[in-house]
Amino acid sequence: MAASCRMNCVLWIQARSAYGAFEGGRLLAVALFHPPGEHVSAWRSLRAGFWRMPFAAGLVATQRIVHTFGVADRFKASLLAGEPHFYLDTLGVHRSAARARSALAARITG
Repeated sequence: MAASCRMNCVLWIQARSAYGAFEGGRLLAVALFHPPGEHVSAWRSLRAGFWRMPFAAGLVATQRIVHTFGVADRFKASLLAGEPHFYLDTLGVHRSAARARSALAARITG
């Protein structure tokens, strides 16, 4: 699902909520957050590349993805009860990067 990954990255970079750890120009780790009160609109998703999803994954898979996102969003809303919060959407670390976790933690906190 490379198209989904690209779309996710574009959305969070535009929202200024993407953090990465680099070593010598190589991306070692990434964290993508939803800041408090930030919601991704359908228009923003389409502009970021979600329109490609039916072509890349098929119509049925796209319908399942949209349904699952809706279920997850409702579940998160019920747990958080309207309290302001950051939501960690994606956390990725390259398997060969032993120092990636500490580098990403330093980037986020520092």
